[in-house]
Amino acid sequence: MIEPMVALLLGALLADRPPEIARAAGIVVGLTTVQEFERRHRGGLVETGGHPRGARVWYEETQCVEIDADGFNFRRSGEVIDELSLTWERPGDCPSNVPRIRLRKNELGMLAKLHAGMTELEVDKALRVRLKSGGLVQTGLIRYKDKLVNKMENGDRYTRWKAQFDFDDSGGLQSVSIVGD
Repeated sequence: MIEPMVALLLGALLADRPPEIARAAGIVVGLTTVQEFERRHRGGLVETGGHPRGARVWYEETQCVEIDADGFNFRRSGEVIDELSLTWERPGDCPSNVPRIRLRKNELGMLAKLHAGMTELEVDKALRVRLKSGGLVQTGLIRYKDKLVNKMENGDRYTRWKAQFDFDDSGGLQSVSIVGD
C-alpha cells in the first residue's frame, strides 16, 4: 500500500503543468479544443488550418485582438489547439464577418500583460523573461491517457511551447504566435 503522502506527491508530479506562455485568450495551447472554446464563447469564423475547416478566428473586443486558433490533433472532446496567433487590430480594421467575443479577465492569461506597441524590453519585463530573437521557449507538461490522433512525436503529451513576438518597424508589439509540441 502506498502511503498517503507518497501518493499525494506522486499525483503532483504527474499533474499537467503547462507554462505561462501556453495560456492566452481563454485558451491553453495543447489542452483546449476548438469545440470547448466555441461552447464557452461562440463559433468562430471557419478557416483551413492544419486540416480543412480546422482553424477558427474571433475578434476580442475589449483587448482589440484577433484570435486565430488552429486545432490539429484529435481527442474525444475535439481538435486540440496547438497553434494560437494573437494580432492587435483597430476595431474598424477587423472584417465584419469575424465573430466578436469578450473574454473575462481570468481568461486573458498572458494577454493580460501585453498590449499593442510594447517594446521588446517592455515585453521582457511584463512576462519576466528575456526574449531571444523575438522568441521564447518554455517547457511544461500536458499528458493524455491515450495517444492523440495525428500527433506523431510524443503522441500522448505536449512538453514544449514556443512563443514568437512580432514587432513593427518602430519596434512596437504587433502579434504573438504560440505553438505547442
